[in-house]
Amino acid sequence: MVWAVMLFNIFGTLIFWFLLVWAGGYLELEKALSLALQPRVLAWIAVAVFGSSVWVVLSQRKLNREVLLLPRILLQYLIIMLIFFVGEGILMLAGQRLEHAQLWTILASGTGTAALVTGCMFMLVAYFLEWEYSRGYFVAGGQRLYPIWLRVALGTILVAGGSSMCLWGAVVGYLHKDVASHFFFGHLPWVSLLITGMIFIYCAFLYASLGRNLQRLYQAVAKASAAHQADLSFSLGIPAIDEVGRLSNDFNQLVSRISTLVREIREVGRGIKDTVSSLQEAAGTVARTADEVAQAASQVASGADTQSAQVENLKDTSRELHLSASELLEVATEMEKASTHNLLVVKRGQEGASVLSSGIKSVEEVSQTTVNMVQLMAQSAQRIEEILRVIVEVAEQTNLLALNAAIEAARAGEQGRGFAVVAEEVRKLASTSGQAAAEIEALSLEMRERMQAVEQVVGEEVRSVQRLREELDSVIKVLQEIMVYAEQVGGLAGKVKEVAEKAGTAAETVAKEAAHLATGAQSTAASTQEVAAAAQEQAATAAGLGGVIEKLQSIADSLLNLVSRFHLLE
Repeated sequence: MVWAVMLFNIFGTLIFWFLLVWAGGYLELEKALSLALQPRVLAWIAVAVFGSSVWVVLSQRKLNREVLLLPRILLQYLIIMLIFFVGEGILMLAGQRLEHAQLWTILASGTGTAALVTGCMFMLVAYFLEWEYSRGYFVAGGQRLYPIWLRVALGTILVAGGSSMCLWGAVVGYLHKDVASHFFFGHLPWVSLLITGMIFIYCAFLYASLGRNLQRLYQAVAKASAAHQADLSFSLGIPAIDEVGRLSNDFNQLVSRISTLVREIREVGRGIKDTVSSLQEAAGTVARTADEVAQAASQVASGADTQSAQVENLKDTSRELHLSASELLEVATEMEKASTHNLLVVKRGQEGASVLSSGIKSVEEVSQTTVNMVQLMAQSAQRIEEILRVIVEVAEQTNLLALNAAIEAARAGEQGRGFAVVAEEVRKLASTSGQAAAEIEALSLEMRERMQAVEQVVGEEVRSVQRLREELDSVIKVLQEIMVYAEQVGGLAGKVKEVAEKAGTAAETVAKEAAHLATGAQSTAASTQEVAAAAQEQAATAAGLGGVIEKLQSIADSLLNLVSRFHLLE
């Protein structure tokens, strides 16, 4: 596609040179056609086509290797085309019998016209290359941008220059007034078609580069911040290396980070549920062990005959109790680490959301700047209408003067006949100028209406960006809720750790008391009472652990419920 655009630029410039020389009245059609088909001109075009093709291939290879060269490649396009169309005009007109002033007039006006064509083609080349390589450019860390205001300003210059290139040429002295009038009014339908086409292309390009991309961004944020099912399984296209492209790239990075955050939170929630199951089993084991310890203590107190066997059983039970308490302590420590990691991940998500909010504010300011520029263009169109009204009035006055001159020539008789013919031609030219000015005035009104339509579209996009920022605030609130739950999990993990430490202390006490029972029957009664007290304390600890486990279960369910509101790309 880039190669096709460059070919259109080359042959379009040649056609503009041909039309300028022929329609401007400098040379006849056969002479102008022979100039355009000179061997040196055709050879130069062949060299330009070959060089352009080589440039396209080499540029794509360079961009595939080093995508950060994208801004430099676009600048090279302008330089190559500038050398081409200046050289083409010189080769076409060199050696011809033209006055020096006429030669510079043709070269100056033709170069300006070709520059307008190259400007339009540059916008297309930039569009195609940016669409293909913008994502890689931002991923590689590119910082140089072609800002939106520069694109809008370039389009405004192209529309204004294309709309009034002949009038401007006459004003600044590039074209003689008679030549400008002949070219402009003699080819009014083609000029009107050119102006209408440029306005349409400019409005379409403005919508493609700003309105449509902002609308896609708004739809993406609406999906990502949906209340019931936030969709994080997509990635935005990067349209260009401007503010919208950077914002789209930052949004993709934020979505990727939030997706990673949600996955980690989901894994933490599942880990908490698994930990709760382990805690429930450990609590059950602790409760059963406490009952067994109490029963063993009762059996020890019942008689001395079975004391030795019961003491051995009590030792085994105390060891099992100590192992259960150690396992519970390890699980509580892992829960505390997971909670700390969860808090760090949520904070990173909040920082990314804050960066995106700043980018949205920047786009909102750029959109407002675009609205202001469109309003200035509308004011310029209104000024053109006022100037055209003055031209119509001048044409009417000229018509009246021509009529008066014809009357005076008629009075003069045979001597005024030649003057009467001139007066009639002046009257016709004034009438034609008035009609052309009226048509241009209608075209200017249409241009101003289209500018108003563009202003409304950009205004809608400003309001869309504001709604987008409100949706982002809701995402930040969800992250804050997740942080609150993560902090609660951390607090409960600390409590579980304390309970596990108490359980381990109680288990060590039971083990010591069991060892004391083995010293002899004299201390059996006292040791049995102490063991019973330790068993009761262990049972109370297990009961308190049950309440903590239920609260952990509730928090884990809440975390998984929040995470289920996000649709992730698995």
